[in-house]
Amino acid sequence: MKKARARVLAACRTWQVAGDDLVLVMAELLTNAYTHARLTPGKRVLVRIHWRKHVNEMILEVVVPQPRFELPEPAEPDPDAESGRGLAMVRSLTRTFSCEEHTPGLQTFTAILAAA
Repeated sequence: MKKARARVLAACRTWQVAGDDLVLVMAELLTNAYTHARLTPGKRVLVRIHWRKHVNEMILEVVVPQPRFELPEPAEPDPDAESGRGLAMVRSLTRTFSCEEHTPGLQTFTAILAAA
């Protein structure tokens, strides 16, 4: 996660945009990937970022080798629960957040954020 964070921040510096929200969303999606996808040794998660300057937005894609996954419907997080607030946070920081299976066994989580 440390390497991914450093690379995202370096790209944001190059683009001259703030990357704090992008890094936070990426960290949550990577944490979920490693926690819930139960990745076996040798399975890697791919992180891609793009900056669409003409519309001032950043796109984060996290590709996870896991079977089909449906994002849970947005719900009010339980303030007393130890977990369960991550996707609510991701949704609050993004313009768009989705998950699609583009290739059998590969899920792509896509988050689109406003560039600041």
